[in-house]
Amino acid sequence: MSDAALSNLAVAGVITSETLLWRPGMQDWQPARIAAPELTAAAAPDGSSIYGTAPPEANAVRCAACGNVFPSEDVVYIGQHPVCASCKHLYVQRLREGVPVTGRTEVQFGGFWLRFVAKIVDGIILMPVSMGLMFVYMFLMLDMNTSDPAPGRMLISQFLINILMWAVNMAYVTFFVGRFAATPGKMVCGLRVVTGDLGKVTYLRAFGRFWGEFVTGMTFTIGYIIAAFDSEKRALHDYICNTRVIRV
Repeated sequence: MSDAALSNLAVAGVITSETLLWRPGMQDWQPARIAAPELTAAAAPDGSSIYGTAPPEANAVRCAACGNVFPSEDVVYIGQHPVCASCKHLYVQRLREGVPVTGRTEVQFGGFWLRFVAKIVDGIILMPVSMGLMFVYMFLMLDMNTSDPAPGRMLISQFLINILMWAVNMAYVTFFVGRFAATPGKMVCGLRVVTGDLGKVTYLRAFGRFWGEFVTGMTFTIGYIIAAFDSEKRALHDYICNTRVIRV
């Protein structure tokens, strides 16, 4: 179906925020609030319209930004989305910023402290792996001290163990964020990683976000702290990868 046809169904209440949709490029069916948030801007979870009834006239169009109804000749189309004259400037600006542009007000961004707790939970989950690798490293060190005390081999072993720990963390974050849009720690805290337009994060973006967080970690925690003051709770790696962490 075309986006226009889907928009009409959303306005009429046929498509709600929980209706499962699929689009090319998606791996699984997703609720409309995630798969196509612009289509459910006027739909409440119970199937009613949060802006009132459907447009009374055949040529009436609902603005994708504010949700108000206007004659079709009084709106402009930006991509597939009708936007009224009052919302046009703000709509274009938010598109450039890569942030949600629909009239939905229920989106809540994950705060700094909630994300901090999620990181702690992920750290606890990964702790057995880290301790196991540390045990292997200590065993290798004891063996080398008795058989070959060459410092070069000790440094190489330590380097390989660190690389393995990074690989485990990278696989952990990439798989869970790419597959479930959240690591187990974020799942526990009711958080989800999405793109700037509330779309699903791909494995590639999840992989890039992991390395973006590596850059954040090099800022002496400043890259994390800015999330406490940003209007959409974005850390530095969210800026780099155009992602948001929302509450679900």
